[in-house]
Amino acid sequence: MTLRDPGRPGEMQPAGPSAGGAGQPRLVTRDFVLACVATFLFFTSFYFLMPLLPLYAVDVGAAPGMVGIVVGAFTVSSLVLRPLVGRGVDRRGRRPFMAAGAIVFTVAGFMYGAAHSVAALIAVRVLHGTGIACFTTSSNTYIVDIAPATRRGEAISYYGMFINLAMAYAPALGSLIHGRTGFQGAFWASSGAAAVALAVIATLREPRRGAAGASSAGVPSPSVPGPRAHGPLISRSALFPALICASCTITYGAVMAFLPLLAAERSASGAALFFTIYAVCIILSRLIGGFLSDRHGRGAIIIPGLACAVLAMACLALVGGLGGIVLAAVLYGLGFGLALPGLNTLVVDRAAPAERGTALATFSAMFDLGIATGAMVLGSLAGVGGYSLVFGAAALVIGGGLGGFVFGLRARL
Repeated sequence: MTLRDPGRPGEMQPAGPSAGGAGQPRLVTRDFVLACVATFLFFTSFYFLMPLLPLYAVDVGAAPGMVGIVVGAFTVSSLVLRPLVGRGVDRRGRRPFMAAGAIVFTVAGFMYGAAHSVAALIAVRVLHGTGIACFTTSSNTYIVDIAPATRRGEAISYYGMFINLAMAYAPALGSLIHGRTGFQGAFWASSGAAAVALAVIATLREPRRGAAGASSAGVPSPSVPGPRAHGPLISRSALFPALICASCTITYGAVMAFLPLLAAERSASGAALFFTIYAVCIILSRLIGGFLSDRHGRGAIIIPGLACAVLAMACLALVGGLGGIVLAAVLYGLGFGLALPGLNTLVVDRAAPAERGTALATFSAMFDLGIATGAMVLGSLAGVGGYSLVFGAAALVIGGGLGGFVFGLRARL
């Protein structure tokens, strides 16, 4: 059965051979590949630091309750800027904001080494968040612009796969660099990766604006809207999938901030391994998830994805040792690899072409809000009931998201 878009009664998602095959428009083009490479390098810069920042925060004097605030601080600026970036992307193009994000990441990597207090570290995290806001909103919109509409689910899944490829190796490599050169070497490596991403962005071609364009392979592609003098900062059409997304990323904020500490508490030494397994499982699920969503509707991958994420959080809360961390990584990777691309594509399905940047900015803002909530609000539970309580609460939150999505889907069948 093809599952309907839960925000549009009676409207069916594309079914049949729309995900590819003979006679379908070409997806893999020069600009698609280069945009994915730039994304890979940008997130390599980001994920170099993922397992290190909680440890660095403790090293500069952060108490356990402050670690979540440090890790989640980047979402403050990201959340505030997303709506403005979305409007700017719709009005001024995609590439300038991709480049701005890479520049911020290049600078921030060097600034971490100079942050020797909790306050200074939080300030650098806030700066880092502006780079996330600029790059992710614009690069996501760029991919949607150059992809054939009938292969949109595939395009978003493959684009996201390059993010996960970076996650598959960068945390482990960052930890290795840290072990040999200290925190400073890892910070410099992060800046270097962002600088190379900037060089790749400089070779991209901005999609044609104001008329139906063509992909770099000469295949007709969806119209890319021209600049708008005014427009909303928040996309109403994106709110439903964005709220479900927030229930997912609340758990992600908890994982980012507290998984390394949970692993240390249980003497499992599995933090870097968790992120590697998680990323590999995301990649595997993305290879088929986009295709399935183009054929059978977005709900066909969102629902099982959310269910897997619930089980992953329950596993972290209840199962001790390295085995529990590995099992949680597998479930969490499968869950995010299915649910988030499906929700992302659903946002694009529901948005008018002239408001793609704004819609994706709304979605990304809720993504960031979830991370901040998970790191800061759920993190406050660590001092009350330990890390098991943090991840147990995360399981309840994403379980609520699953229930909300199923209710929204059933209400419109």
